[in-house]
Amino acid sequence: KGTLIAIKAPHGTTLEVPDPDE
Repeated sequence: KGTLIAIKAPHGTTLEVPDPDE
């Protein structure tokens, strides 16, 4: 679907990873 999910790492870093549903 090309949707990006924002994941907050324990260190407070925000990572953008491709949607696994793509």
